[in-house]
Amino acid sequence: MDARAAFNDAALAAVESEIVRLRTALSYAQACELPEAEGRDIVVAGREVQLTTFRQRTPSASSGEVLVTVQVARFGLGGIVSYHIEKGLIFSPSATPRDATGPELTESGG
Repeated sequence: MDARAAFNDAALAAVESEIVRLRTALSYAQACELPEAEGRDIVVAGREVQLTTFRQRTPSASSGEVLVTVQVARFGLGGIVSYHIEKGLIFSPSATPRDATGPELTESGG
């Protein structure tokens, strides 16, 4: 496996690990109370990246759903994003958290 594939696999694993943690640790009310964005530096496959969690209402906010997105981003020279991967969860007042779909992530600006 080349270095790029190893990095991609490790970045995806970091995102998925955080998604699993959030799915089991947060209630709907707690998801609603998350900050709009919160990031921290982590090391993935020997490279420093930013792991950021975003919270926002879904485009169909009348349902009360909250989208929590986890993103790993690596920045190149000049602060331009050179890599990013993200996954999300939809928290609802009346259901267990579910994975966000690709279109839901795209509509949120991801």
